[in-house]
Amino acid sequence: METRNEFEESELFECAFQAYADGILVIDRAGVILRTNPSLVAILGLEKVDLLNSSMEHLFPSIWAQIQENNILESSNTSFPAIKACRSMS
Repeated sequence: METRNEFEESELFECAFQAYADGILVIDRAGVILRTNPSLVAILGLEKVDLLNSSMEHLFPSIWAQIQENNILESSNTSFPAIKACRSMS
């Protein structure tokens, strides 16, 4: 059971995630898109349903190739701040 503080933090995170002006997506280690915010949907001009559970390799092949080539999801020495931040939360 979440404490009130954990609930407030998760609610605050969700609000920020949804309202952030830049596009954000969350992927798993296989490159499957788990979450996206409304800004990314608007930027790409796609429907959210078309993004969720889709493959980064299929939708963004050049970006996925860079992630794979540089072993970004496995390496602790990534230059991607968002990946570093997510790792520190796990």
